[in-house]
Amino acid sequence: MKSITVSPVLLLAAFAVLLWAGATSLMADGQESGLAPMPRVELRLATREPISDNVVVDHDKPIQLLQVPIGQRFVLTDIWCLPLEDYPTAFRGGDRFWLLQRFPRQTKELLNVIRGDVLAKGENLMKLQWQTGLVVSEGTGLWVSYRFASDPIDAGMRVHYSGYYEKLGADLPQKN
Repeated sequence: MKSITVSPVLLLAAFAVLLWAGATSLMADGQESGLAPMPRVELRLATREPISDNVVVDHDKPIQLLQVPIGQRFVLTDIWCLPLEDYPTAFRGGDRFWLLQRFPRQTKELLNVIRGDVLAKGENLMKLQWQTGLVVSEGTGLWVSYRFASDPIDAGMRVHYSGYYEKLGADLPQKN
């Protein structure tokens, strides 16, 4: 029978691997290893609360769509403008559509669209959609206004919108 000799370097390497494996298992179990523990960083995904609603907007009279609570933001992803069933007013190229963000002491225009810029002649549905959305800050209101070019007395439209609320700070790394 032939004898097998094992190199001392090979034995030392195998022993080092066993020591390393034992130390990492102790650290994973949360037991003291004599070394300073590594902080764990946990990334929490933002929680989204979807919302969808519609309002009737009268000619040149702004109306509030929603009020964003403190600690959240609202991301508007879709908005559709449709003629009212009871007052089917024809849309014209010079009609104007606004989205406004109202702060306690000021108003910011988020969107100002001339209907002829986004629609072909004769279309009766204006649909705007964003991949990332328009962000509305916490504590502010989102308002909409529509002005018909023909300046009718009894004219209005239905505005359907959708998006989601998102808690602020929910996507920041949290240390444990």
